[in-house]
Order: sequence, then C-alpha cells, then structure tokens
Amino acid sequence: MYNNVVDAVVEAMGRRNWSALRFNFRGVGGSEGEHSGGIGEAEDAIAASEYVAEQTGLPRGSIVVAGYSFGAMATASAAPKLGDVAGLLLIALPLRMADLDGLTQFKGPILLAAGDMDNYCPAADLKRLGENIGGRAQVQIVNGADHFFGGREDELTEAISEMIATI
Repeated sequence: MYNNVVDAVVEAMGRRNWSALRFNFRGVGGSEGEHSGGIGEAEDAIAASEYVAEQTGLPRGSIVVAGYSFGAMATASAAPKLGDVAGLLLIALPLRMADLDGLTQFKGPILLAAGDMDNYCPAADLKRLGENIGGRAQVQIVNGADHFFGGREDELTEAISEMIATI
C-alpha cells in the first residue's frame, strides 16, 4: 500500500484532481482476515470500490479501480463484478500468474502499464493483451523500468496521468 508505484498512482490521480483510496488486502498490515491467494483479494477490490461509492456518494461509473502487481491480479480477477466502474488500471500485471479471462467480460476501458524490463509483465506480452482486448485498452510502456519502477516513478506517474485523462 505504501510503495513507490502506489505513490505514483496517487500522484497521477491528484494531478487530475481525483481522490484515491489506498487499502490493504485481507491479512496485510492491520487488516483482518487471512490471505486467500487471490479470490478473497478480488472481493476486497470489489468491496473497496463499493465503499468509495457509499462514502462519497459518487456513482460507481465515476470510479477507477487500480492495482499494482498482485493488486493488478486481484483487480483483473474482480473485473467481471466491477462492470459498472469507469475503468481499470492494471500496473505490472504478472501475466503468467494472472487469470485474464475476466478482462474480456469487463466492457469499460482497461489501462495497462509496465516497464520495458519487467520480467513478470513482459512488454511484448502486455501489448498483445492490449491488442486482444481491443479498442477499450490502452498500453503504456515505461522505458528503463523493471517490475518495481525504481528511478522511473516520474515517467510512470506521467503515463498514468495521460491514460486516466481519457476516461
């Protein structure tokens, strides 16, 4: 929840005057529950989007659900049940470990970002995923970045800011 990539997401949202909610998945930090390998964490992503809608009065159609690495996997798994949110932002999605089937069921924009040196989310594979999704997908590759974006946070923030501006 507190790392350079999540900070980049929050910074990009702030540049667009959007609010952001950070949360820990079940069993992380002070959160209740136990890690469930992805299924429960997908439910956590859904619950967080519902919480934002309830607390702010915003329609779910104005909420973007974002995730980084494992969080991107959880968001991708949750995609079929997030059908009425404005879009998904998946950063450094570990492609070989993720269930990507739900992304075809999500009909809104899907924003995909990774570094060109990310071994968990190879740029060529991410571009192919974007092509398979079609016109709803945007793909941004940050040059010189690996899975952790160390030293490339500004470029990631700019890429995210550009992508979310289209939602």
